[in-house]
Amino acid sequence: MIDRSASEYLPPWLALCGLLSSPFGLAEELLEPVTVATTPWPPYVESSGDGIATTVIDRVLRGMKREPRVTLLPDFKTVLDSRQELFGVYPYIKCTPGYLARTCKAEPGDPCCIRDVHFEFSRPIMDFEYVIVVRSSRIDEFSEVKILRDLREKSTRRVSGYSYGPLDDFIQDAGEALPNQTKALALLAQGKIDYVAISRLHYLWLMDQKFLDTRQQFAQLDAPDQHQLSWTMDLHFLVPKTRNDAEQLLKEFNDSLARVTASGLVEQLKREASDDFLQRAYITLTDPAAIPLVTVYLKRGGVLLEGECKALEEKTLNAKTDLVSVPRGTRAVVLNWNENFLPPKNPNERSSPSLHEQLQALSRVRILNGPLKNYVVCVKSMFIELDTPE
Repeated sequence: MIDRSASEYLPPWLALCGLLSSPFGLAEELLEPVTVATTPWPPYVESSGDGIATTVIDRVLRGMKREPRVTLLPDFKTVLDSRQELFGVYPYIKCTPGYLARTCKAEPGDPCCIRDVHFEFSRPIMDFEYVIVVRSSRIDEFSEVKILRDLREKSTRRVSGYSYGPLDDFIQDAGEALPNQTKALALLAQGKIDYVAISRLHYLWLMDQKFLDTRQQFAQLDAPDQHQLSWTMDLHFLVPKTRNDAEQLLKEFNDSLARVTASGLVEQLKREASDDFLQRAYITLTDPAAIPLVTVYLKRGGVLLEGECKALEEKTLNAKTDLVSVPRGTRAVVLNWNENFLPPKNPNERSSPSLHEQLQALSRVRILNGPLKNYVVCVKSMFIELDTPE
């Protein structure tokens, strides 16, 4: 369970004193704790429980004077078993009537059917974009695919609990539903299916976290004349129908959601997540002399923050660092380039750095594999080799 409340660690009388010390504290802090459940689906819900959708739900529920306590569950069937204890669950798709009509009589345990039978849906908390992904080596075979109907002769695999909206009528399913999109992309890479329909942001996350070394195997059908091969679906907050106050809660939720949506928060979060993936530079750490190890700087007892590599370079960093080695060929993603590595935005602002300054410039990167996977380090430009564009 992810609990963001700090007050529970204080004695009740001390917490109350803190609230009463501010004329606004009581109104801000006395929120009713409620339990909400979700399943990991990055970047909407990370394995930590944080994410785009969690941020929106947190803001909406606090607008209802509730304090969300987030519980991560492995799948929607587990969510169903826990519904008596829940205020609500998120973020889930409302499956199409056609899919429900075809599926629920024969498979009442299908997650789409469970949601339809046992939960009430809020207004959409946000939408997400579906895209079609194929093997890059076969992309020419899809040159005549212009609309979703053109995929009816191509094979894919459904992911359990997903609804594919307008694509549902044309899916040629090659087998039983898969547990997640990671499995679907693995089957695509093996040539066992022809394409995968997937959330664009989730696809970018999987390329970054699960398929980094093999991401060039995949291609998105996103040419300008193929715009009809992407579409949007809505995500919802669900309230168990067993709650006597379900109707009132949904009204309160929808009213608070309208205020949050009007603030621009939802679109800002989606835009920032997309920019974060698309603007990244993927690199390989190498050594000009072909030495098998590359040295990087690691902050002792903490995470290197933005600007700290420059401070380290200028010997003004107020923290201890260690010089450690990683294998030559380690993959990384650049979080912040050193300004000496980049051309100045305005040539008159500063003189061009010397070649030595360029090679010694420290950039901030996140390691993506090997013994320091997920560590944030500083690395000299001389050890950076940009990945070849696809």
